[in-house]
Amino acid sequence: MQQRDAIDWYNEGIALHISGDRDGAIRCYDHALEIDPEYAAIWGSKGIALYELGRYDEVIQCCNRALEIDPEFAAVWSTRGTVLTELGRYDEAIECYDCALAISPEDATIWIGKGIALCKLDRSDEEIHCYDRALEIDSKNTWAWFFKGNALYQLNHYGEAVRCYDHALEIDPGNAGIWSAKGFSLRELGRYDEVIQCFDRALEIDPEDTDAWICKGFALDELGRYDEAIQCYDHALEIDPGDTLAKSNREGALKKRGATAKESDRGASI
Repeated sequence: MQQRDAIDWYNEGIALHISGDRDGAIRCYDHALEIDPEYAAIWGSKGIALYELGRYDEVIQCCNRALEIDPEFAAVWSTRGTVLTELGRYDEAIECYDCALAISPEDATIWIGKGIALCKLDRSDEEIHCYDRALEIDSKNTWAWFFKGNALYQLNHYGEAVRCYDHALEIDPGNAGIWSAKGFSLRELGRYDEVIQCFDRALEIDPEDTDAWICKGFALDELGRYDEAIQCYDHALEIDPGDTLAKSNREGALKKRGATAKESDRGASI
């Protein structure tokens, strides 16, 4: 029987990884690394599989090993930055992204990753610059538009945020999260009819999203459509009976509906 080499094990690991079997992929990568421990790409691939399993300390070990072998491996610097962001080590993450960008400055994904780390440090201007740089490279990058919209939302630039979300939705109209994000911005602008449209679209895609039901209910509440608002809060509570915001909003809508009914009765009796 012919002995398998590192490439054989590596290729099998990639196939398992693509199929969703990350544990199986890691076992294959380990077999490959026993044969060729100086293969940087295998360390990088193992790190990605470990990242997807949430085993962050081991990811960093894999990245460090890959970078010892090949310090010009931009994708591994980026992976290391992503993990450090997850661990709350944002300054270190930015250093990693800068290393990656020094090697591969035209990689939009790396610019987005750096922007996310800067967001965690409230460095908004630098964050937006990163997304703009990503969009110069790839104007159809959904996530660059989405995260730029989020950054503008945090700065209370709601109209600009809406425009970013519109760009993102032109590219990916089936993304419920982007419809919801647009809805939040429109809510801040008081454009409640459009808010309802956004959350309707989000709920068509993901009808189990309690936040979308609550936010749609809030918009209906603001328009005085209390019965419909209560129905939305009821949907949210069917999904999560313990949701305190849905409960308190529902109680508020019931009180407003009762007060409106009393006013109508008083008006009718005059």
